[in-house]
Amino acid sequence: MVDPNTKGKGVEPEKSTVRQKKVTRYCEAVGDMNPKYVDENRAGGTVMPPAYASALVIGVMTKIVQDSRANLGKLLHASQEYTYFKPVRMDEKLSITGRIADIYEKGNKDWIVGDAEAHNEAGEKVLSAKITCAVRR
Repeated sequence: MVDPNTKGKGVEPEKSTVRQKKVTRYCEAVGDMNPKYVDENRAGGTVMPPAYASALVIGVMTKIVQDSRANLGKLLHASQEYTYFKPVRMDEKLSITGRIADIYEKGNKDWIVGDAEAHNEAGEKVLSAKITCAVRR
């Protein structure tokens, strides 16, 4: 059972640097070789593809699920949402924070909602993420 007392709890922040080599490998894996993501000679440089946000926030989101004391064997990833505020460039250093935004019961499941944000070194928010998971009782 999920611990309702963990609602509102923040998790340990993480640091991440967006690297061209990892982004290129990701793009190869998903079949999206758009030059704005992979062409290192592109005028103005390359930017992170939007779906790569999952790779950035997975550590914080994992901590959210673990800190809620959910039984991982009964967990189902239900949804994820992202909001983008500005492009993320290669070699940009990000700080990613997260918290357990909500825990509630519905039907025969406990639900966990986690929020995360990524900020660049200038303190600007570059993206936010929301994940919802169901835990069978």
